[in-house]
Amino acid sequence: MGNPLTVVCNPLVLTPPPLIEIPHFGILQKATEALDAIPDPLAILGKFQDQLAVAMAPVLRFLQIVEAFMAVKQCIEAVPKALISLDPSVIFDCLKALVKVLAVLFAWVPPFPYIRLALGIANYCIDLVDAISDFIKKLDAKITALLNVHLLALDLGDLELAGFTRCETDRLNAVVRQLLQLLRFIQPINEVLLGMFIKLLGAAGLKSAQEDLERAAAAFTSFEGALTAEDVIGPNPLIPLPPLGELLTGMNMARNAAVLLYNTLAPFGGYESDKLVKDLPTYVNF
Repeated sequence: MGNPLTVVCNPLVLTPPPLIEIPHFGILQKATEALDAIPDPLAILGKFQDQLAVAMAPVLRFLQIVEAFMAVKQCIEAVPKALISLDPSVIFDCLKALVKVLAVLFAWVPPFPYIRLALGIANYCIDLVDAISDFIKKLDAKITALLNVHLLALDLGDLELAGFTRCETDRLNAVVRQLLQLLRFIQPINEVLLGMFIKLLGAAGLKSAQEDLERAAAAFTSFEGALTAEDVIGPNPLIPLPPLGELLTGMNMARNAAVLLYNTLAPFGGYESDKLVKDLPTYVNF
């Protein structure tokens, strides 16, 4: 007989949750997410990093102010040293550091902080619409697969399978409602920013973006009415969705408005006006 099988159990080593004490904030600590799952250290650290970035934002501002005071102090101390040593390079070096730090502080002076805020929000809205477009593409492929399975079930006389596919397609209305709620974020927050910058800059592109946002909001409202109607009339009786034409048009106009906002303000924030508009996407089932 061969040697008996030896089973060696490796003990589960639990990674201690990350913990950082932040001045004027307190202790930031991440708890495990589930008691019945093996914790993934990388996942815990990644999610903790998101929390840490938010908590550190005011601390980093304070450190920038301290850095500015230190740069001014170094320049004050450099003047008598330069006079004694007859070496002006000491002053030049401290002035370079001072200019760099002051540039960061001047970025806090209105309207520059709001320009960067608007750029960040516009960029987020562009990414949001693109992500929703990609999701709808995946949803379109899923609908095609469900319709094929449903037709096959009817051909085979398998009413149970046909019922399962019908249950799955019934959920699509709720999914699209959630997408619509995400898209609703774009119009009000960008409209507030646009109103402020139109008064400050009077740029024609910003007025055009504001009009696009208003048309997008109207398209979303119209589509929402068709989506929440008691009898939803769509291109396919198996799919409880109205035609997505108005939704897609509103998405495209909202994205174009965000592109206009970004490209108009980008030079004022030190960025390139490199955002591009896109054509309306096409799908099989919508």
